[in-house]
Amino acid sequence: VDLFLDKENGIDIGLKIKNLKTNCKIIIISSNQNYVMDGYKIKAERYFLKPIDEKQFIFEMKEIMQEYFYDAYGFIDKKISEHKIYIHEIVYIEYMNKCTILHCTDNRIYKTPYPLKYWIEKLNKLGFQQCYKSYVINKKYIDNINKADIVLKNKERIPLSRHYLKTLKSL
Repeated sequence: VDLFLDKENGIDIGLKIKNLKTNCKIIIISSNQNYVMDGYKIKAERYFLKPIDEKQFIFEMKEIMQEYFYDAYGFIDKKISEHKIYIHEIVYIEYMNKCTILHCTDNRIYKTPYPLKYWIEKLNKLGFQQCYKSYVINKKYIDNINKADIVLKNKERIPLSRHYLKTLKSL
């Protein structure tokens, strides 16, 4: 979006776009740094000043695209739900009474027939980590790691085994 247009500026257009499509990613490229603060209004992902360093631009765009695809990634499994479950909405997974329970944002819970090992294999490369024999957590929801438990951003506490402590502390 160019910030110098005839009747509207790029910030106003970006604000309209964000109101229509809240999950879109906006990148501002301008030769004027005076609009950097206005970029926060539209929650721009990045603000590049011209001339743009090609290597930096490619690096930043890869990061943005990875985040975008991660947010869109999910699955539909009729054994769990009729609706798509997005991976980024799973806060943690708990094994209890011979089934696993997906604890999601907005306090949604899905009971699944799969063992914990299934979820570890499925989600291992997507930011999930086992922290106890019966728990797997989404690392992006960790607020604090103690010796005995993990405090999540929603203030829930998940037990932490000493066996997994070193791996989690290295995050």
